Amino acid sequence: MKVGKPTSKRTPTRLRAKIQKASTNKQKKQRRDAKKNPQWRSRLKKDPGVPNLFPQKAKVLAELEEKRLQKEEEQLKKRELAKAQRQGKAVAGETPARAGGDDEADEDEELIDPEAESGMDDEDMDVGDDSNPMAALLASAQARASAYAPDDDEDDDEDDDDEEAEGLEG
Repeated sequence: MKVGKPTSKRTPTRLRAKIQKASTNKQKKQRRDAKKNPQWRSRLKKDPGVPNLFPQKAKVLAELEEKRLQKEEEQLKKRELAKAQRQGKAVAGETPARAGGDDEADEDEELIDPEAESGMDDEDMDVGDDSNPMAALLASAQARASAYAPDDDEDDDEDDDDEEAEGLEG
């Protein structure tokens, strides 16, 4: 049995650089594809950071889960409320349920001027619900009109007085 010559590792620099460049490009492409493809990402839940030796670990984890579920329910209610307002339907519940039922918060809501609230409604309409844009436009126009309706009546009376004064002069 004859032992062969070892193959040489000497290569031209251009060839080495070419291979290196191709390798880095391939790795970049694989990383890009991995970011776009969510199939292989792990779905592990984030560790809440409660040590195993903590005596009430089960209780703490149960409380965290309960809070998470409450947040999800509140978000769902807010979405349904906003969707109903955008579509111009009557809303069954005024606002999402509060944990404490604060009277102070109710008083604060009464003090908020309607112009600020209608501005927030306009922002909610921009979310991207294309179900009925004309209904949303009509609802916002009616809300604005109801806010300014008493002021318009007074202006009409003043205009009539001005016209009468002009008629006497002329």
